[in-house]
Amino acid sequence: MLAFLNGGFSITYERQVKWASLSLMQFTLVMLTVLITMITTFITFYKLRHMKKRIKSSERSLCVAAGLITMLFLFEAVTESLFAFFKDAPWLIDIMSYIMWSSWDFLIVG
Repeated sequence: MLAFLNGGFSITYERQVKWASLSLMQFTLVMLTVLITMITTFITFYKLRHMKKRIKSSERSLCVAAGLITMLFLFEAVTESLFAFFKDAPWLIDIMSYIMWSSWDFLIVG
């Protein structure tokens, strides 16, 4: 079934196996991605800090980009956790959908 949201659409489904949760699986994958992104961002910041010959403008651009990517993955992880654990609260669906699709848009454009 198609669900239209903010000029786009997404595909919804009806779960056939009640104990299997696609949002929980996706939450697990997003958490792994967040962990990898945070570790590599920390390593990038650390290595840039201890370079002998520093280029300030390039370092600033790289730090801003790495920080934004990490923050957007954290927003994605938050929305996936809400989908995985609080999917029975209908008032959260609109907020979660908007935050999730917005974070995906910023990650793709960024």
